[in-house]
Amino acid sequence: MIKQTLHISKFSFLSILVIIFYILLNFQNITPFGWARFEAPSTIKLYHLISLLLFTIILFLKKFKIVYKVKTDFIFIFYVILSSIFTYSLFIGWNKLIINYVYCLFIIAISYNLVTLLTYQKLLSLLKSAMFLMTIIIIIKNIVYVNEFIESFKQKMPHPYLVPYFYGGGSNLEASWYSMNVAFFSSSNWKKFYSYFFIALFLSFLYSTRAAIVILFVILFFRIFTSNSSSIEKFLFTNLSIFSISIGLPYLLSKTNIIQRFSDIGHDPGSLGRFKLWGNAFNVFQSSNGLGLGAGNAIFGVESYINENLPEDNLHNIYLQFIVDFGLVGILLFLIFIFFIIFKAFKNNKINDPLFIFSCTYLIGGMIQFRGPDTLFWFIVSIFISTKTYDK
Repeated sequence: MIKQTLHISKFSFLSILVIIFYILLNFQNITPFGWARFEAPSTIKLYHLISLLLFTIILFLKKFKIVYKVKTDFIFIFYVILSSIFTYSLFIGWNKLIINYVYCLFIIAISYNLVTLLTYQKLLSLLKSAMFLMTIIIIIKNIVYVNEFIESFKQKMPHPYLVPYFYGGGSNLEASWYSMNVAFFSSSNWKKFYSYFFIALFLSFLYSTRAAIVILFVILFFRIFTSNSSSIEKFLFTNLSIFSISIGLPYLLSKTNIIQRFSDIGHDPGSLGRFKLWGNAFNVFQSSNGLGLGAGNAIFGVESYINENLPEDNLHNIYLQFIVDFGLVGILLFLIFIFFIIFKAFKNNKINDPLFIFSCTYLIGGMIQFRGPDTLFWFIVSIFISTKTYDK
């Protein structure tokens, strides 16, 4: 009886630690020294320390029998690291972003071993619990800073810049990553799914974030057309959509500047900056003879090519980022990795799997943002890849 109790308590602690780890993996502006609200966060984040503790607990529970499978995610990241070490010596030089890719290998190892200790349904349940807690924390934060929102709107800022955020990258990424987490509820009952969906949609409007809205409707598409949603839900969805588009949405748009954000595409500084980056990326790729410039050096390559200093630190397109950073072989390995994910989903009849949907939203959203070594994505997609069986 005592043995059984100890066994249960060990796994209960592991579950709590997974929830805390995932929350901190989202809240990347939380450092060991506090919340980096407006200043640049330190290199060491709190989730780095928690991940070490989590891995130590996994080691203990597995009696030091660690699993590390050579799958497409591992192969891609491993190539990224090796190729970068080589191309750094040829072109621009060292970039600290390679450390993020090394950490991604560590994250993949955690994912591979978590699925051997916790069932798929248990892990999904823990991710949902983390999302519930994150929702409460973000809502409280936004209520506390309501005056900053009001002042930002008065000054007609593109985003509420006066408000602090938990996610690295500000309002855009806070809304985007939060919206991606809605995918965990894509197979839940309609009350749960639409509760989180509309909270995320409200945040997207509040933060004036176009990408997050696109991500949410990708998830909604999966929900309606690939899950076992009832005919009643589809009927309600159709009618509510008509009502929202004809009455509710125009009113909401009139009260926020999100409509202006969409109409300004191609004219505002954000999209103009992206077009400049994207328009020169292929030329930079050619200048490296197809080898790539090494992890994180794409932006420096573009700056050198156009002889101009840019405020960005990435190309805001992971596909262009990978081809400029890692060359032709790198982008081909990444495309093989994507094919493997899709093949696994079709083979196992898991197109409606929440973790697959999360991964798809990242790959679609990656056309306009993200930088590559995004630990949230690699943590989730590696769980999906390494899970062989699913609980009913």
